Amino acid sequence: MTDPKLDPHRIVTTTALPFGSPNIDTPDPFSVNPGIPLKDALTHIAHLLACGHASALEMCDTPMADRGLLWSTINSIEAARALTDSLLV
Repeated sequence: MTDPKLDPHRIVTTTALPFGSPNIDTPDPFSVNPGIPLKDALTHIAHLLACGHASALEMCDTPMADRGLLWSTINSIEAARALTDSLLV
């Protein structure tokens, strides 16, 4: 590994990371809490991605998908990404 911050032996917990703002003029409404153990964060990432995948499949099977289902998919993926990023910061 060339970047010591990405050394998997150094990643132990999450760092605080706000996320979820629809645009740059609005403060982020959500945040990853610092200190979440790596295993717990990875477990939550897996659950969030499974939910995002399931809701995306549901939308593909529905001709007029509910906008709430779309937002649910986006939020699941956004939260999974934020948790991942908080481990790599």
